[in-house]
Amino acid sequence: MVDDFATLHRIIIHQQEQYTMYTRQSLILLATFSAVLFFLHPQPPALPTKAHAHTLPYHTVKSPHKKAKAPKDWWRDKVFYQIFPRSFRDSDGDGIGDIKGILQKLDYLKTSKQGKGLGITGLWLTPIFASPSYHGYDVTNYRKLNPLYGNRKIFKALLDNAHKRGIRVVLDLMVNHTSKKHPWFVKSAKSRTSPYREWYVWRDTNPGWTQPWGKWPVWHRAGAQFYYGIFWSGMPDLNLAHPPTKNEMFSIASYWLQQGIDGYRLDAARHLFANGPGEGQNDQPQTHTFWQAFHKNMKKTAPKSLMLGEVWAPTKALKTYCRKDEFDLLFHFPLAKAIQMAVSAMEAKPIWKVIKASIPTHCWATFLSNHDQVRWATRLMGQTKMLRMGAWLLMTLPGTPFIYYGEELGMTNGPQKGDPGKRTPMPWDASAKGGFTTGTPWTQLAPHKQANVATQQKDPSSLQQLYRKLIHWRHRLIALRRGTLKRITLAKDVKGRDAVVAFSRVYKKGTHQQTVWMLLNLNDEATGTFKLTLPTTRRVKRLLKEGNTVYNVRSEPQKNRNTLTLRLGAQSGVLLQLF
Repeated sequence: MVDDFATLHRIIIHQQEQYTMYTRQSLILLATFSAVLFFLHPQPPALPTKAHAHTLPYHTVKSPHKKAKAPKDWWRDKVFYQIFPRSFRDSDGDGIGDIKGILQKLDYLKTSKQGKGLGITGLWLTPIFASPSYHGYDVTNYRKLNPLYGNRKIFKALLDNAHKRGIRVVLDLMVNHTSKKHPWFVKSAKSRTSPYREWYVWRDTNPGWTQPWGKWPVWHRAGAQFYYGIFWSGMPDLNLAHPPTKNEMFSIASYWLQQGIDGYRLDAARHLFANGPGEGQNDQPQTHTFWQAFHKNMKKTAPKSLMLGEVWAPTKALKTYCRKDEFDLLFHFPLAKAIQMAVSAMEAKPIWKVIKASIPTHCWATFLSNHDQVRWATRLMGQTKMLRMGAWLLMTLPGTPFIYYGEELGMTNGPQKGDPGKRTPMPWDASAKGGFTTGTPWTQLAPHKQANVATQQKDPSSLQQLYRKLIHWRHRLIALRRGTLKRITLAKDVKGRDAVVAFSRVYKKGTHQQTVWMLLNLNDEATGTFKLTLPTTRRVKRLLKEGNTVYNVRSEPQKNRNTLTLRLGAQSGVLLQLF
């Protein structure tokens, strides 16, 4: 039952099944249906070896030459990669991914050689603390690593080698709740006079509240009383109004920052306090007060640490957390939903609607899918061209992009029901075990004949190679990382204009200006030919092209302008720089 409830814990999105042949009309229906589902809710240190352990095939990275000091908001210049450690790479043949496995594969993410590797500059690791579950979101000891994943020495080696590559490392931290098996809760539940009683929320009667996103109860019986756990009975909520509890969570946050990590992804950030049923369990004033104090504590310990929030909420609620004294970044769930709708329905409108009402772009943490959701490629039924459109949007829109492991391969859900199907082992090659382990994988791999690293690295036109190119340009162009966004509007008579996402990204600092244009046709039909005007002082350079896109520039000095003529092929696009 644990996995069933854990599925509910991470907010239910049912796995889509039995895809068949479809028409363009059915894709539009899919967009609407999926959107509803979506929103529910030097030499490194010597490493210890285990029996049958592999030799570590990673390269030691020498300290880089002196570079400019990283800005305070360094995360705006990064591309993050989310790793579910259990499923990324098994180093010792026990069938379970581990920290050493991540270390072995750092060269895949980013090497010391220019232009090699995927180009990843940030890692988000889902929970690695002691836990009785496969997912780790129910912690039993916040200061202890899960022994299945490794020990402190291995973790230190991972941090050191990641940092030498310019990769920052962020950990998942569950402040909202613990495991029912955590010693704190075990002591709390023993008696009403326990010194840990007030570390959790107790009451004599059950008020009958249910989850704000569903009908499952949030008050759970233990003896003669009831305790509060918004996700399920196995994860009781902490009482963060109790000073010893709050102070201990602050101390834990400081502890791992002092070990050298670069920040936290904070789970279930909107649910810390509950003042009543329904919406009384979301976004309460005390929640904001707590996060402001938490922010102050983090920045005191590590002034440049990242505070990243999971606030799974509509834009109006999301905005309230985008403050200088709260979160640095927030996962932009409304935008992720809009990108899916736009790509599936082949129209740009959903994206512009969300952007118009959006939070300030400096808060955006953008993504296509994560460990709680049906995988991006599954939702799009493995349609390669649509997957490519999503990659273009993710890497060119404002915000700090996050890639869920395997997403760059077009990795789909596995055959398992619920959350395990979203978190299957990473396929490094096309073999039965996908190069993930020499033993028996902890769970079955998703289909990976084509969706594997070895195959796609050999194919210059693969989805993985597209991601590498887009990431390269994002690192090269400050306009794509920090530039303002302005929509480029096509004339009303242009065929297919509603399916075109077109915008400029402009970065200005002093006398320096960098301008980039991105034009992307989401439609499965080509656009008509259209024209855009430029000052005569501007010239155009093509940086990257997708599909059958044709353009030319004609100088018209008598009109003091240049004319850019374009025709975007079906599901095609172009990235241009203006000089």
